Amino acid sequence: DSIEMECLLLAIKDNKSIFQLDLWRNSISDEGVKIISDIITHNKIIRHLNLWENEILVKNVSKLYDSLRTTQTLKAISISNNQENQQSIIKSICRGILENNSIEKIELRGPDISEVNINFLSIGLNTNLSVQILLLDDVPITGNGIKVLSDALKVNRTIHYLDISNCQINDKDTISLSEALKINNSLRKLLDADG
Repeated sequence: DSIEMECLLLAIKDNKSIFQLDLWRNSISDEGVKIISDIITHNKIIRHLNLWENEILVKNVSKLYDSLRTTQTLKAISISNNQENQQSIIKSICRGILENNSIEKIELRGPDISEVNINFLSIGLNTNLSVQILLLDDVPITGNGIKVLSDALKVNRTIHYLDISNCQINDKDTISLSEALKINNSLRKLLDADG
């Protein structure tokens, strides 16, 4: 129930011991998104936020974007399979993350992540200096998406762990990725279960 979730989030807001907020598979109302945004902005303990499989609505995503953009304490965020208007939510969240230079780990997983969002994320990685771990497993990255990601890997020197397993990358796309990996010397672990 969204009222119960709001009560829980309000209780967490001023908590000084919880460092990981795992809100996996909840129904988060607009008020809940506002509270999460306040938690990200004001609680200096939370380091990891998991928003997997929630029903986040678009109405308050701009507040979430602002808090993600300005937080200096959040280090990791996990996003996947949010129902209504998934793509615009992911884009806003990615925008906030990429404008922030303290977030070190991004998990964008699942087949619901669009090529547009992968392109947006990849372009942002050209200038982001904090993301070290990028988990994109099960995201269908093909064609232009893999090209834009490959171009970002040619420039980005902070990512040292990249998971692109089960991303439906074909032989042609592998060539583009191979060219990037010849240039990128900062990547230490590449996970690709496709082949």
